[in-house]
Amino acid sequence: MAKCKMQISRQTLPFSILHLFSSFIFAVCFLPLPFVMKLLHIIPTYKPAYIYGGTVTAVTLLCENLVSKGNCEVTVLSTTANGEEDLPIFSNLPKKVDGVDVYYFRRITKEPLLLAPPSIWFLFRNVRKYDAVHLHSWWNLPVILAMCVCLIRGVKPIFSPHGMLSPFTIKGKFKPLFHKYIGKKLLKNTHLLATSTQEAKECLAFIPEWQHSVLPNLIDLDSLPNLVDSWQLTVGSL
Repeated sequence: MAKCKMQISRQTLPFSILHLFSSFIFAVCFLPLPFVMKLLHIIPTYKPAYIYGGTVTAVTLLCENLVSKGNCEVTVLSTTANGEEDLPIFSNLPKKVDGVDVYYFRRITKEPLLLAPPSIWFLFRNVRKYDAVHLHSWWNLPVILAMCVCLIRGVKPIFSPHGMLSPFTIKGKFKPLFHKYIGKKLLKNTHLLATSTQEAKECLAFIPEWQHSVLPNLIDLDSLPNLVDSWQLTVGSL
């Protein structure tokens, strides 16, 4: 009798292991996991510095929508730049701005450099704590130095030029030389995230082998109800 029981238990053992394994695969593939992605965005100017136009608006919408999904912790490194004036928000601690943790580091130079040394030191110490780093815009020291820090610390960042790498922007004597000897080497160590196929085409003309993706800017249609309803909002205006 004991022998019979032992035979039954041995026969059912493989089935039990298979059942547990299949349950584990189902849980991994179909059930939500308690994982929060930590994202770091670096931009020299951020909300409420709307004086700088579309890039600030686009990055603000991106960060706030990522936070609204509930599985992202978004941090922004920026400066106090607000045109000729500074934002009165200086602090070495993050400020919660519509769900986004924003560091406004005090700049010590005006446009176009916008140098804020504490932000570089913060990035050097903390860049490896984030799951992804996203750099926005070009031709300013906060982003260029941040790209150098990422390279030194072994982090490959995402880079969005927001229209700042085109035949219209790389002009004069300094910019072409900088791009040829320094900028190109830095940018090749990033993943290009263009906002349109046209922007990607312009960027690839400077660095043909650049790894890239295309993700359009977010648009807050709720703020334009009358234009949408009356068909005044056209693709050309976007």
